Amino acid sequence: MGYEMQPTVSTQALAPVFIRLARQYDIPMEEIFRGAGLDPYKVAQPDSYITQDDVIALFGSMHRLSGDPVFGLHVGEHLSYEELDIVGSLIATSQTGRDAIARFNEYKNLWLPFIDITIVEEAQDVARILFETDEIDTRRHVYFAEGMFAGVLTLAEWLMGRPLTVIEVRFRHAQPEYVEEYARVFDAPILFNQERDEIIVESDLLDVPLAGHFPVFHDNLIEMANSKLRQMPHHNVLVNKVEKFLDDNLGNAPASMEDAASKFNMSSRTLQRKLKKQDTSFAVLRDKVRQRKAIRYIQEGDLEMDQIADKLGFAETSSFYHAFKRWLGCSPGEYRKSIHPNAVS
Repeated sequence: MGYEMQPTVSTQALAPVFIRLARQYDIPMEEIFRGAGLDPYKVAQPDSYITQDDVIALFGSMHRLSGDPVFGLHVGEHLSYEELDIVGSLIATSQTGRDAIARFNEYKNLWLPFIDITIVEEAQDVARILFETDEIDTRRHVYFAEGMFAGVLTLAEWLMGRPLTVIEVRFRHAQPEYVEEYARVFDAPILFNQERDEIIVESDLLDVPLAGHFPVFHDNLIEMANSKLRQMPHHNVLVNKVEKFLDDNLGNAPASMEDAASKFNMSSRTLQRKLKKQDTSFAVLRDKVRQRKAIRYIQEGDLEMDQIADKLGFAETSSFYHAFKRWLGCSPGEYRKSIHPNAVS
């Protein structure tokens, strides 16, 4: 991930889908944001932007709090174009499915910056629609691939006004226990443990005219979307540098504020002052990085709690437990149980 210019996303653009999910699973919105390490009152501001890391953390928080093992499929099959903000309107008013995918890729930074959708034409009038991301391991976090696939199918059928015939669906992750839900949602052969996440369709489907195509309105939407892109801030460079420093050094090398200041050729006082101008501090950023890394380590399930505490730079495992309880309102063991039911705390 590039730390110098990490994309940001307006919380207003994401609000519709999270409001729907909060209602669908009867979970307070504030709890969803806190579970992702975000201050719900800050993100509620009209001009609030969050990074793509925060977006990923939000979906992870929702997945955990929902308690739904089939979260991804259930999110995707109820997706509507309105939940994609202006990107959804661009998709809905495109001329064809092929154009809709092109518009998504062109303006994805306004809604979901870490997903790429690629069309690969094959012989015999077959097309592969690939879903790729460098930010998420979909073999572990399967709900992202499930949600994208089910969401694209739902939107495509709505845009075309008829069921979409899918030749085959391929996932990188292993077959889950709820495989019957895949059959219900996709109504097509499903393959697991594949090289890529992709849907195979007849290529002609990509060129079917969409009923919502409205050239004048679509062109106006493009102007609006371009204006939004120009107005989007990027995560402050210094904040990114400090987060990267902490990500690289916590548990591996000295990682105090003095160490960071020395790394960036400034005094501790100067670093403190510059971070304060960004409404943050070294302690806040360290806490954020620790939380993000702790969640990732536990989700991956390869380390014991004392090893995680050490890798996060905690002097005592008990300090890690107290911090985790403050972050998510549960112990690390309870969190591990919620995402890995068979795990030993």
